[in-house]
Amino acid sequence: MHIDRDVAPDYPLSWQGRALIGLMRGTLKPASHLLMRHPLAIDCAARLGELGRLLPVRPPGHVEVEPAEFSACGGEWVRAGSPDEGKVLLYFHGGGYFSCSPRTHRPITWRLSMAARRPVLALDYRQGPVHKLADSLSDALDAYDCLLGRGYAPGDVVFAGDSAGGHLALATLLALRVR
Repeated sequence: MHIDRDVAPDYPLSWQGRALIGLMRGTLKPASHLLMRHPLAIDCAARLGELGRLLPVRPPGHVEVEPAEFSACGGEWVRAGSPDEGKVLLYFHGGGYFSCSPRTHRPITWRLSMAARRPVLALDYRQGPVHKLADSLSDALDAYDCLLGRGYAPGDVVFAGDSAGGHLALATLLALRVR
């Protein structure tokens, strides 16, 4: 398998994809800007985001996914190719701190595992509106401590995330620096 083809396809976006992006930019984005200021709207959006956990996201056959349980949250291990088991990538998914999960982000995590040549621990951190941002950060720190407890050296742990997960990765690194 040639990873560059999967990560950055050399074909243009379909007309359906372009139409969906245009529709979302013209409707969902302006509506969410207004509606997401009310706690009830955020709660409804979080409940809708939970539906994403029910979607069957099947990675290619060469990818292994196994559950990871620890502390107040869990996650999943994603391995693609022949990763170096002595190193790890700790991944935080996006979703605005109230939606999505490691399951919804498998298309990203298996590609990261392949590109980084290491297993990915995709954290299923606690999210709002039920939980506070401090809970998400606590879960991230617990996951890092868990990796150290499993024998990974600090220099062998890479942090990654997209959108809100990118923020959580940075917040975790800053908290670790303070600690």
